Amino acid sequence: QESTEDDSGAVLSESVISMGANASISGYIIKDTEVRLASSSSGTPYIMVGDNNSSKQIKGYLSFDIRSLHGKTVLGAWLNFSDFEVINNPQFAEFIDVKVYNYGSSLDMADFTVGGQSIARIPTSSVSYEISGDTLKTELQKYLDATSETYFPVKIGLSSASNNNGVTDVINIYLSNVSLEIDYIN
Repeated sequence: QESTEDDSGAVLSESVISMGANASISGYIIKDTEVRLASSSSGTPYIMVGDNNSSKQIKGYLSFDIRSLHGKTVLGAWLNFSDFEVINNPQFAEFIDVKVYNYGSSLDMADFTVGGQSIARIPTSSVSYEISGDTLKTELQKYLDATSETYFPVKIGLSSASNNNGVTDVINIYLSNVSLEIDYIN
């Protein structure tokens, strides 16, 4: 933690925090079928993206509790994914599309809709990935400036809805392998 003075003589303090996704409102939606929370799955909480054996698209949702950071200025942000679990062939899609998408404090079937601000396109051949840059930083700052927002929400899906092969083709993302790191100043 570093301290500096700004022009007014006030002491500014720079800090870095790393946070995991909130399992109670992170999860995945199987189109027109089911909403499943990460915390309700057996074993280690995870989300999935891809398609199921009925060729229905699956989108994942992650949410990070930002209440303690309201009023802070973001200097940098990194959304880290490691150790994707690949089952069958989700590489039918070219990339994993990661978007900031406000789904509130609960995950509902209506959240499957299109939309959101794209922050990255991860090649489906990746097993780990770090997202950073101005778009992530700007989107995160918007949520920190809106004191009514308690979570920073992310929606994840593949660039193609399905390969229609009747086989479950998914990428499982375990919450223990996801972190949002924020460099901020008071």
